[in-house]
Amino acid sequence: MPKLRGPILSLGATGGLTKLFSLARRMGQNIIERKPIPVDAKSPAQLFNRHMFTKCVDLWHLLSEAEKAEWERLATPRHMTGYAWYISQCLRPNPGIYLPLQGGTMSGDIDMAKNRLLKLPAPTHNQEAATKGYADTHGMVAHESTHVKDGADEIDSALAIEAMAGLANTKIWQGNAAGRPAPVDPPAAGAVLVVAETEVFDGDSPTTWTDLDLSAVVGANSALVLLKIGNPT
Repeated sequence: MPKLRGPILSLGATGGLTKLFSLARRMGQNIIERKPIPVDAKSPAQLFNRHMFTKCVDLWHLLSEAEKAEWERLATPRHMTGYAWYISQCLRPNPGIYLPLQGGTMSGDIDMAKNRLLKLPAPTHNQEAATKGYADTHGMVAHESTHVKDGADEIDSALAIEAMAGLANTKIWQGNAAGRPAPVDPPAAGAVLVVAETEVFDGDSPTTWTDLDLSAVVGANSALVLLKIGNPT
């Protein structure tokens, strides 16, 4: 049954005429338009829009009375209800409001102003974040390089020295008195270790990885040791 505002034969009738057509007024003209009917009501786009609509409705019910009143205030000049204006903004391609991430919510001590998470627990997984304090107390440890002398991945000595010289005015890491890495700016001059096969050369004195005492080479407050692969001669 038609639900029109105005006589059906008048020039000002508007409203639904049938399930397929409706009368409307656009840009000062009365027109008849066909209602869009999706070909597949379960297409990915249709299901996505329905899912987003459901999420938006759930979020509306979580808003405080003050937040709902603010939406009502913004909707009044547009002759809409606060709920209708809110839903119209949620369903935009790029909504200008915050929508919770799918699959869960963030909770805890979050500093939104400074974009940081506070009071993080110690990480137990490779993909978990760690605090600066945790990183400072669990710093880099010495490990044997996998580069092979005279191989394709050999590091050229001259390039290594040049790279170290380029760090002269750059913030790098150095060992502290506790044997942990600590930031230094500007860095001090550091020792250079040359690795050749299984031997490590501290200056002209060869030694092995197992006998290498990095604490003695680095010292209490010396700059980061530079390890490079190549022939010390």
